[in-house]
Amino acid sequence: MTFRRINTRKAYESKIFELEFRDYEHSDGSVHKDLAVLNSNDAANVIAITPNQKIVLVNQFRFGIDDTTIEIPGGLVEPEEDPMEAVKRELTEETGYTADKYQYLGKVYANPVFQSNFIHHYIAYDAVQTGVQSLDPAEDIDILTMDVLEVLKRLQSGYFMHPHTVTAFNLAMPYLKAITNG
Repeated sequence: MTFRRINTRKAYESKIFELEFRDYEHSDGSVHKDLAVLNSNDAANVIAITPNQKIVLVNQFRFGIDDTTIEIPGGLVEPEEDPMEAVKRELTEETGYTADKYQYLGKVYANPVFQSNFIHHYIAYDAVQTGVQSLDPAEDIDILTMDVLEVLKRLQSGYFMHPHTVTAFNLAMPYLKAITNG
């Protein structure tokens, strides 16, 4: 079973994404037209852990669901920006926290059903609040911290609903368990 792209049409471009429609031909000869794909820069997020083993979280309004989610700080990687630099920038902008030690956990597709970008996941150790938030105009973020053990408990209960946060916590599980001696 193989698909071959036969046509691409850009439909819309905004600050955050570009919408294009693609046509594909299947190996059985059938043609599938107007399949929507969102192209965007990669994104990066970070599990920032304070010296007293609390994780820095943000409560942020998400327009797609008309509600807030509790998640880890993160955002889009700017053009030509390294994901590590982006995650440091996002942590500082969204929370005022900084850290000196970062560890890369890996990357996953944002949503390969209709998106072309990756999400890069990091841990930041010994994060401390060294400044204040510097939010974008469409951001309204409350900062909270939660013990690592409480995060792990709530992760298992379905408390965290943002898929990139859940993925980051799952990738970080061995490190988080080591912190808690679990």
